[in-house]
Amino acid sequence: MIPLKSLLKEAYEVMDYRDPNWIPSPYEEKDRYKTMINIKGYKIYLYRWGSGNKGEWKDIISTVGDHNDMMLLTPGGSLVLPDRVGGESKWEGARNLYTYGTKEWPEILLQAGIIKPETKIYIGNWAGSRGTFIGRAGKLIKKDLTRLPSKMVFYHGTDSTRLEQIQQVGLSPLPREKRVWKSDVLKHHPEWRERAV
Repeated sequence: MIPLKSLLKEAYEVMDYRDPNWIPSPYEEKDRYKTMINIKGYKIYLYRWGSGNKGEWKDIISTVGDHNDMMLLTPGGSLVLPDRVGGESKWEGARNLYTYGTKEWPEILLQAGIIKPETKIYIGNWAGSRGTFIGRAGKLIKKDLTRLPSKMVFYHGTDSTRLEQIQQVGLSPLPREKRVWKSDVLKHHPEWRERAV
């Protein structure tokens, strides 16, 4: 994958597979009006979910490839970034304002003229048209997202059978040798791992 910092300095070729002459039938599903967006290399791919494309759907999907960061442009013009994001290992996590790509993807699309500064940006499911509003594109790309807030709230869920013990002694870390992710315990931020739950 090409680093985003490199992408931001390059020109992008927009590969628009949408058929400009397509007229939805009265029986077309609402999903067909949405524009799907993938960025792969130095190309931005635009296509519709299912029908209304210039080429065969299966050919477009095989060209676009990995859907890990598949974005959605709603019929109303809002951009929906995927609420799930994976890293190099393909392990998924929940996207938030500070996640890799949340600021960079809109910046790339702005430079390419796909979206406008006033475009509303949401984090949500690509198969839907709604999500959590995080700002308009023009303001979002100006934010410094390298600095995390000084205070963040985290929630811990557990089985009710453990509740009594937690109420008595609180949340406490297991010895390293008893943890599920033994091999990963000291790989990232070892200074936190002794007291991490």
